[in-house]
Amino acid sequence: MYAFFTPGTDPKTQIITRINAATSLIAGFFQVYADGDIHDALVAAQARMGYVWAIFDRRQQYLEDTRLKELQDAGVVVLIDNHCRQLRGNYIVLDDLWVLTGSYLYTGVYDAHYASQISIIDSFTVYDLYLANFVEHYDHSDLYVDPWPPD
Repeated sequence: MYAFFTPGTDPKTQIITRINAATSLIAGFFQVYADGDIHDALVAAQARMGYVWAIFDRRQQYLEDTRLKELQDAGVVVLIDNHCRQLRGNYIVLDDLWVLTGSYLYTGVYDAHYASQISIIDSFTVYDLYLANFVEHYDHSDLYVDPWPPD
């Protein structure tokens, strides 16, 4: 297990490194999402391996800067959890082993100004628990539909 904190160590670099190394699956569960570098890593992973899924808090679909449509256009399966009132966590499961979880928000703006952490856990048991939670939310989520009119 590894832990990274802001301010101080750089969780974002660790997240991107793990996404870039993924070979079989990326499933993300996001309360907040807008970071361009992490977005680019997820799009590249989808192009590289084709198995990227992401579930977002329902409030994210109404924010213009979340880049959900770009993810969807890149082939990522983008889902909105309309069942839960609010998602209160962020995690990513990768390659049947890795779990990235913690208070780190995937926005990029919080890094220097807020204290947050991410734990990177390499455990089949923990992975199975998080993947089961992802599937539970997947089962009651809806495909993202862009609410913004075309330009």
